Amino acid sequence: MDTSGVANPAPESVYQSYAYADNGEGNRLVYRLPVPDGDYTIHLHFAEPSNPFPGSRVFDIDLQGVTAQAGFDLVAEAGGRHLALVKSFSVQAVGGEGIRLELVNSSSLFGNHAVLSGIELTRVNPGGSSGAMVNVEVSVNNGASYTTVAAAQQPDRFGAGRFTWTAEPETSGSTGLVRVTAMTGIM
Repeated sequence: MDTSGVANPAPESVYQSYAYADNGEGNRLVYRLPVPDGDYTIHLHFAEPSNPFPGSRVFDIDLQGVTAQAGFDLVAEAGGRHLALVKSFSVQAVGGEGIRLELVNSSSLFGNHAVLSGIELTRVNPGGSSGAMVNVEVSVNNGASYTTVAAAQQPDRFGAGRFTWTAEPETSGSTGLVRVTAMTGIM
């Protein structure tokens, strides 16, 4: 699976499987996301699993009962099969109903059914901090005190991060602890 054409791809394993609508024009792949009222961005992760030609997998993308993109041609937009593609849309949850996503088949041709590899939903946070920063600390005395080993580290959008250091001094028994605390932003 090739994710090189996507600026912020999901982990590669997301694109290696998919859900699909039953064959037949008008059949749907439906998701109801039970989220609080508010403004969101929904990122739909796709990868064409088998069809090599444009026009061989075409469907509509509906959000909240409204067509967000009609005639979405996965092969044409991705550039071929086994190529990751992310489509992002603004959507608003209102009335305690959450978000409804529907992928609607545009054709009755066999194999031309809607597919989806992943859904990523982020809440718009206009008053919040744009990026979380964390401190990494280590304790060699079972939490009695901590020493900072990395300050102001920024995790990725999934909350994951990596920092390498040589842990010292050696502890007696199992008394070493690592603590990660948020400085700013939302984790």
